[in-house]
Amino acid sequence: MNCPHCGVALDAAAKICSSCGRTKASAPVFLRAAAATDAPSESSPPTTGEVAPAKPAEIHRAAPQLGMPGVADVRPLPSQAPRPEPEPARRRPKPPLAPLPASGANFGPYLAAVGFAVCLVSVAVVVFRPEKPPTSQYLADVKEEKATFAVAPSRQAATTIDTTLTLTIVREGAREAVATRLEELMRLEHNSVQSAEIAWVRDDATGVVLDCSTECRVATQTGTATGGDAKNVKAYPWDGFHGTARLVVPAEGASSLLEDGAVPVVGRDVAPCLTLRDVGAPSGDVLFGATWRARIVLPLLATRTGAVVPVGFLCDVRYAGRRTVDGTPSYALSVRGAPPSLVPAGLDDMNQLAGTLHAALFFEEKTGLLVSAHATVDATAWRERGRVEERVRVTGTMHSRRR
Repeated sequence: MNCPHCGVALDAAAKICSSCGRTKASAPVFLRAAAATDAPSESSPPTTGEVAPAKPAEIHRAAPQLGMPGVADVRPLPSQAPRPEPEPARRRPKPPLAPLPASGANFGPYLAAVGFAVCLVSVAVVVFRPEKPPTSQYLADVKEEKATFAVAPSRQAATTIDTTLTLTIVREGAREAVATRLEELMRLEHNSVQSAEIAWVRDDATGVVLDCSTECRVATQTGTATGGDAKNVKAYPWDGFHGTARLVVPAEGASSLLEDGAVPVVGRDVAPCLTLRDVGAPSGDVLFGATWRARIVLPLLATRTGAVVPVGFLCDVRYAGRRTVDGTPSYALSVRGAPPSLVPAGLDDMNQLAGTLHAALFFEEKTGLLVSAHATVDATAWRERGRVEERVRVTGTMHSRRR
């Protein structure tokens, strides 16, 4: 039997051609039939291990027997015909990539500079962002109008002003001489009230003469002290005080006692910020937004024993406009200040002062007397000799209002 593919003679039991490597079963049916019926021609010379390939005529004769009419000339496949390789599929070309920076380019300094600039801008926004003072709520609805400052108390009726102090007084100190850390020795929650009644007496050549009758008392006081309960600590030195002081309000400057010209004790003899003169306000017409510096005395510092002390705060005052307070047309002042650089004598042997003061003051347009006042304080006095040895901090509020 011959190979149906290459025509080489095969053994009857062979299934794979040793010449082309193909199997008999992979050839078409008519080629296998033709290969099985063909025999070597008598006229052809004998060969050793080689058989002549099948002729087309022989394939043509075998076709009708297989039921395939019309097959005229079928040729066997060549023994080693090369197979054409399929063309690769065409892909969409990729866009060209951006050129890489040169190997010597270094963007580190540029990125560091940009990051540093962003940090500076962020810090500037945080630091220079204007913060509203704690008393700004009292100045929210003022009218931006000019004012005419004058002190002319009413001759018919007296004016009563109640001033309430709500303070937290904390004293810290070292329990031992070699201690490196301050410990809390006292904490007072103090609340006191001063009632002052102001009446006109006469107009003098030196100014307006007023009588100021005051009454002072402690409302509540709690906390802890070295000896235990802080109720017995005399934090308010004017508790139970009753008295009348005759004051003179000059055309320029703060009020003083008429008898000897001494300065009255603010918080005891007179209400804080009693008149426009006590806050350094100028006389006459004042434009909206006008500013000036003044020394305003307020009882908002304390000694090491917790006793309240009046101190002159150095303040920047601004005329904020007009507002009606409890039915009284008033001029509004915005105050921002700090304790003095020189420690007053009433603060024991403390030698350093620091803190802030914010206030909103309202004075009657006609009389120039106080209508209401709202102040917040955070001030500290301490003794420092190479290191901080003792410290007293006062935080809280002061509110004054007419009855």
